[in-house]
Amino acid sequence: MASTEITAPQVSLKVREGFGEREMMMQAERSAIAQAAKAKAEVEARYSMAMLNRRDMDDVRARLLKDCQRPEFAKAARYKIPNRGEGFTIRFAESAMAHLGNMYVSAPCIVEDEYQRTICVTVMDLERNVTWTKDVVILKTIERKDHAGREVVRFRQKADGGTIAIVRATDEELLTKENSLVSKASRTGIERVIPPDLKAECLLAINTTIAAKIKDDPDSERKEIADAFLKLNILPSHLKEYLETELSQVAPAELAALRELYTAIREGHTTWRDVMAAKRAEDGADEEPGSESLKDKLKRATGAPAGDAKGSQPTGASTPATDKSTEKQTNGGESQTQSGTSTGISIGAFNSEEFKSVQAGLKSLGHAQNRPQLEEFLGKFRGDKIAFMRWLEEELQAKAGLKKD
Repeated sequence: MASTEITAPQVSLKVREGFGEREMMMQAERSAIAQAAKAKAEVEARYSMAMLNRRDMDDVRARLLKDCQRPEFAKAARYKIPNRGEGFTIRFAESAMAHLGNMYVSAPCIVEDEYQRTICVTVMDLERNVTWTKDVVILKTIERKDHAGREVVRFRQKADGGTIAIVRATDEELLTKENSLVSKASRTGIERVIPPDLKAECLLAINTTIAAKIKDDPDSERKEIADAFLKLNILPSHLKEYLETELSQVAPAELAALRELYTAIREGHTTWRDVMAAKRAEDGADEEPGSESLKDKLKRATGAPAGDAKGSQPTGASTPATDKSTEKQTNGGESQTQSGTSTGISIGAFNSEEFKSVQAGLKSLGHAQNRPQLEEFLGKFRGDKIAFMRWLEEELQAKAGLKKD
């Protein structure tokens, strides 16, 4: 018996009759089945190609480390936010994904209403059948200090007592916000696929590349970093306020940290306003009401009576110079006058291990609780690096009750 197809236009119903059978299907159901078949075919094709073209981790390692040895890539591969954390950037994750191969990232919208949009970010390692999923909720609002002409949803109270407006985001602002959040979620998923030892090797290669570039031409690097911040509307004067020193006096390690901070701001992990607010909050928290002032601590540490600008110095220290306008930096990191008299020590005089020991020692003695106080203390110490280390050791021994009579 020949089969016939009858269409019922009133309900868009497809009726198919055959020998001893009758099949009815809504047109919408046929479309859904077609979409499901297409999705299934795509998934099967991805896994089939992954099995036919398996990755070689030795090649992945070689290619990724080669990328990390390129200065331009190294500068964009790491970010660091003071007092919040650090890590690899989205650019690094994209490069790692390209070299790993056989990976798939999707970010479809699963729920949307008037107030928010939910994106399901999925990262799949097709070779190892490993899947990482994260739902990203994107609110359709943004914060603006100037809300003139904008639809204000509500106001939020800031920590300093002021208010900031939460307004409806435009399509362009919403797209920028969505791209940023989806990229961060994707980066996290891709990082979970990279072996930990390979990430450690990449971190070492990145730091080595950046340090070599700064060592070759530190002045050029300072200008380049200042120009990069300028593109974010952050002036050199703002950087000086943050560093509490001139750019020409910034140590190589601080230049590398500045580069990572720039990357963090550029990729949307933080803002300059948040960075400065955190810095002011940290500085203010360290100066508790009624506590001994830093000036008195410095004088007590150097042997001078409180309230007196002059006093004796720790053993081995030399006489301070009174005219700071003639100071210049020496190769050893000590600041000296034209007459050669030592007037202080810069942080650049210490390597990373020494700096950690000095920072912990001074904090234990109550002389410097944060980096600005540490810089000020070292700048006012009347002696060289050797004399300072000897004095610090004696002070710590005395505190522990180990100093001999």
